Amino acid sequence: MRYAQVCCGDTVFWVVPGRVRPARESAVRYPRQHWPKELYPVVFGDLRAPHEILVLLDFAAPQSEKIWKAVTEASRSLSPAQTKIVVLANSRENYGTDLMGLAIWISYARSGQAMPYLSHVLSRWNMIKAEQKRVKGHAVPFTL
Repeated sequence: MRYAQVCCGDTVFWVVPGRVRPARESAVRYPRQHWPKELYPVVFGDLRAPHEILVLLDFAAPQSEKIWKAVTEASRSLSPAQTKIVVLANSRENYGTDLMGLAIWISYARSGQAMPYLSHVLSRWNMIKAEQKRVKGHAVPFTL
């Protein structure tokens, strides 16, 4: 493997040359059948529905469970043919990212099970964090 020498002031770095590849280009180079569904995970409704609700969850924030409960309540009065719910996530904690990755997989591999899964995961996550606060005085982040 060849390395490139990059100078920054008095410091010399050795780096592997390359470039950032866009997701669409990666999908062509390394074909994965479900990559569009992984980038845009629809957890409720039809992918072709004309209306959409975008939900951003942060597993590190306890308010995400309350937001998700409001979304699930609203979904009971929505038509899946007319509305889709798309979940995007951000997390400062590694396990939150992993849990959302599993939700994305469930959204296309186990149709209809992603919303109950997210409800359960957010509830358990907050329960664990509340117990940590009670025992240790603060929540411990799940990071490496």
